[in-house]
Amino acid sequence: MVIQPYSDQDQDRWDHFVSDSLNGTFLHTRRYLSYHGRRFRDRSLLLTEGSRVVALFPAAEDPRDPAGVISHPGITYGGLVHAGALYGRTLMEALDLCFAYYRDLGYQWLRYKVVPSIYHKRPLADDSYALFRAGGRLWRRDLCAVIDHRAQDGLHRNRRQGVARARRCGVVLSPDLVHFDAFWRILEEQLEIRHGVKPVHTRQEMITLIDRFPANIRLVAALYENAVVAGLILYDTPNAMRAQYSAANDIARRISALDLAFDSAIQASAQAGKRYFDFGNSNEADGRVLNDGLYRYKMGFGAGSCVQDFWDMPLRREIAGATPFGD
Repeated sequence: MVIQPYSDQDQDRWDHFVSDSLNGTFLHTRRYLSYHGRRFRDRSLLLTEGSRVVALFPAAEDPRDPAGVISHPGITYGGLVHAGALYGRTLMEALDLCFAYYRDLGYQWLRYKVVPSIYHKRPLADDSYALFRAGGRLWRRDLCAVIDHRAQDGLHRNRRQGVARARRCGVVLSPDLVHFDAFWRILEEQLEIRHGVKPVHTRQEMITLIDRFPANIRLVAALYENAVVAGLILYDTPNAMRAQYSAANDIARRISALDLAFDSAIQASAQAGKRYFDFGNSNEADGRVLNDGLYRYKMGFGAGSCVQDFWDMPLRREIAGATPFGD
């Protein structure tokens, strides 16, 4: 295998490889990553054998600490994207090449954001094992509520009552993007009030992404008396549908409008042939705090759970060694 830094000329074969991979989603494509513009210093890699691409590594320099690289700071998960040819020793060798490349550029550490297993087309955990073998440190672990449509528990009593209440109150759901601005205002207001933060994306960035991925990103707006009171932004991938954003104002909470929006999205996920519906994590403080009320709310839709891991890999030779995997 040979390491090749990504250049704009590689976009088509990069995105084609992602579509054929076993653990890549549209978030890994250059069409998605490029919405960031020049916000990040790109450090993405292609791993090739001759003219054949065998893996991709989306990555960029940490914008807060130029001593490190993250795979990838601009997306929920990153990691080594491949089509199944890398496993065991060959995957260790692929990661070792990545480590050496970044070490030679002078970086001191690499943060690896594992693709959660629910997004894999078949189970692929060799990268987590390889990072453990190489001396990586589990830096963060997020707990995510996930529905497996093959083993769904069904709505718990509170959520059943919430869905029924929203219907009695006349809540109407709409996918029409004419409601996007109203939903986004609610999202920004609620994040500021409850957490003192802003959405990861700006309004214009999300509009750009919806324009680029109309088949993958959609809105579910909940309307009461012709006004938007709650809603979801859904990310659609081959194996799972994810609630990327959700928000509800005070009126929506009184009439359980978000319960109806989630119930509709879950049913749509199953009808589309997805195996999973991903509510996302309920964590704060880099995974060390669980918002138990939020987590219980999500679990009330009949969810189980999975984790997303974040590994830190030291790259300095005196810590990592030149060949971290050994025999």
